[in-house]
Amino acid sequence: MLKFRQRHGVTFYAGVLAIALACRATQYAVNGTARSFAYFSIFGSIDLFIGGMIAAEIFTGMQERKICFSLW
Repeated sequence: MLKFRQRHGVTFYAGVLAIALACRATQYAVNGTARSFAYFSIFGSIDLFIGGMIAAEIFTGMQERKICFSLW
């Protein structure tokens, strides 16, 4: 995923999140719930993984600019 990110930039994140949202919407339309898909499969959790990748990029960008951030 890192190679795709380096090649396509930040739009890669938007594309993966759009696909994940479409999969959840389709699962909801077919079964009336997306719970089993969202919690018990790797495809349902990809949006959380991409969110972590975005947070990591923001954090490393802040470190490079020497901006301190802490929740406590």
